[in-house]
Amino acid sequence: MKKTILLIFFLASLLGVQAQTQSDYNLAFKYYNEQDYEKAAVLFEKIYKQNGSKAYFTYYMSCLLEIKDFETAEKEVKKQLKKNPDNGTFVIELGYVYKKQGLTEKAEAQFNQAIENIGAQKYNAMEMANIFIQRRDYQLAERTYLKAREKTPDYTFRYELANIYSMDRSFDKMANEYVELLVEDETQIGNVQNRLQYFVTNDIDESFSEILRKATLRKLQQDPNKSILNELLIWLFVQKKNFSAALIQEIAIDKRFDLAGQRVLNLGDLALSNEDYDAALKSYAYIIEIGEKSFFYSKAKISHLNVKFQMLLGDKKTTKGQYQNLENEYLATLNALGQTPKTIPLMIDMAHIQAFYLNKAQHALDLLDYASGLPGVKPEVQAQCFMKMADIQMIMGDVWEATLIYAKVEKDNEQNPIGHEAKYRKARLAFFIGDFKWAQAQLDALKAATTKLIANDAFQLSQLIKDNLADDTITEALQIYARAGLLELQENDSLSLQTIDSIFVKFPANAILDDALLFKADIMHKRKNYDQEAAFLQQIADNYSYDILADDAFFRLAQLNEFQFKNNVKAMELYKTIITDFPASIYVSEARKRFRELRGDKTT
Repeated sequence: MKKTILLIFFLASLLGVQAQTQSDYNLAFKYYNEQDYEKAAVLFEKIYKQNGSKAYFTYYMSCLLEIKDFETAEKEVKKQLKKNPDNGTFVIELGYVYKKQGLTEKAEAQFNQAIENIGAQKYNAMEMANIFIQRRDYQLAERTYLKAREKTPDYTFRYELANIYSMDRSFDKMANEYVELLVEDETQIGNVQNRLQYFVTNDIDESFSEILRKATLRKLQQDPNKSILNELLIWLFVQKKNFSAALIQEIAIDKRFDLAGQRVLNLGDLALSNEDYDAALKSYAYIIEIGEKSFFYSKAKISHLNVKFQMLLGDKKTTKGQYQNLENEYLATLNALGQTPKTIPLMIDMAHIQAFYLNKAQHALDLLDYASGLPGVKPEVQAQCFMKMADIQMIMGDVWEATLIYAKVEKDNEQNPIGHEAKYRKARLAFFIGDFKWAQAQLDALKAATTKLIANDAFQLSQLIKDNLADDTITEALQIYARAGLLELQENDSLSLQTIDSIFVKFPANAILDDALLFKADIMHKRKNYDQEAAFLQQIADNYSYDILADDAFFRLAQLNEFQFKNNVKAMELYKTIITDFPASIYVSEARKRFRELRGDKTT
């Protein structure tokens, strides 16, 4: 019983001591941050004597030097040196006592002594360098690590030196350290990329990226067999979305290791997703040139055609002849590769060209019907065929058949994104033909869809109906808007714009006008006419700042200024407007992030 009581008493005492130590720790740093160095000194001295950590001794010394108690500072550090004559950290602390008094030569002598006598222990070098770093003497910290590198051949302090160079803004030296580190240890590529990410991302004038590129190329010229340097260059070019430059490096690696184009294919896909069609085409063309011996040949052929398809869709000056030429390429490729489940993506794209641009809707439907019935076709691919068939039925004016197909895809894929997409398109079709209330009910059910894009589209269309369907008798403006939407989907942008413009003539004070302006901005964005897009968005910002689309307009204007017009000052101004004037907007988080990055804030 007595032993139990003693144990409880001991534990309670121990917990009490720990709680008091934590309290002293918190209070010490509170005083230190408030520059109340006298009170902080008392507590740091107490904490140091309790746990012996040199970090607290450094804070204790800093406080003494701030209050100019040089006599106590010198006495305390010499006391520690007497106990630990070989410890360089105390030699450095004595140097700062002298430096603070203006005794520069004596201070430098202490610093030199500590650095020259540095031992082979990695931790000791870090402790000494950290004292210099805390006092922003980066050159002395650099000398410490360079001397430690001589004494510790099995550890080169690359990370530590690179960190110092980043604080000292010696970016050329920092880049060199990271490059040398990769040459020494290729497994560090992920860590190096993580550490460089901030500098590359916030490199607005491309100066750091150029430093890193040159440092890597210099080392690659010295040691061309170090493929890890190609990896670093590829990563850098991809970060800057310079896919053409990345492709050169990828091809070099592919040829060296006979990879048959696998990495080049992945880069092509990445370039395509970023709409760098030229780099994507060259990537796929490289694999096609390898020939059928490459396992990725068929995929490259399909992707190569897909790029051409995307390019023609994005160019509103494309002629019917160009679409006919592309159709011929599709036919030739299908003849070469065969009409199999693997080539169904080709058949879907060709059907789109035939139906939307070559007046061959029935040919397209027949092709999709054949593709969907191929043996071994995956359910999700079959659903894509059906969805395209429904789209074609819609442009042919067979609304009922299109609705039935969408409904079938929805039913067969209730828990899948393509099922949600089918439900959305079915509701959108109802909107186009003027069944607004039924469409809104379907759209409201989609607001919780797992696919964010579908949920957002459903919300926006539902909100459009809600805002502009005041009662059962005032629907003409909304009906015109719906017709324009259908025309736009049918790739008849000119007639779509004419239709939407009629709203401004017939209903100059209607609530739908801001939606109509956004509609026109969307078409201009599709045409890559960014100046006209910005003009329509600016009208929303100027005339409808009180309405629900205002934050959309401001955010898109900010994005245009940042990424298209390269006007970062204007972009920051617009992002700030979203943050301050639209605090409930869904764009606030991204606007704040973009504003801080443009301002140059360092994020970790």
